[in-house]
Amino acid sequence: NKKSLGKGVNHEIEVEISKEVFELELKKCTKHLYKTRYIKKVGKYKWEIDVFSFDLVIAEVEMKTRAELKTIKVPNFMKTELIADITGVKPFSNFNLAYKWKKKS
Repeated sequence: NKKSLGKGVNHEIEVEISKEVFELELKKCTKHLYKTRYIKKVGKYKWEIDVFSFDLVIAEVEMKTRAELKTIKVPNFMKTELIADITGVKPFSNFNLAYKWKKKS
């Protein structure tokens, strides 16, 4: 569960579930999003890089405090590929991407 607290700041609760519960919940879904997630640790941060099935790549990094937002630097391996900061841009949420992807298929 993720709740926006402001631009670039979310409160997120992650809960581990069993494979059985996951499969039951998956059957209820009307939208699906296919992506491969890569995780790369750079310094003290863990970058989550999602490669979607429709030629989109999004990188995300989580910080513990708002002050860290001002200090984060994009790692060199991503600088040449970076197009835009999509922090807080609703069309790029997983929910909205799944809706768009479903309409095109």
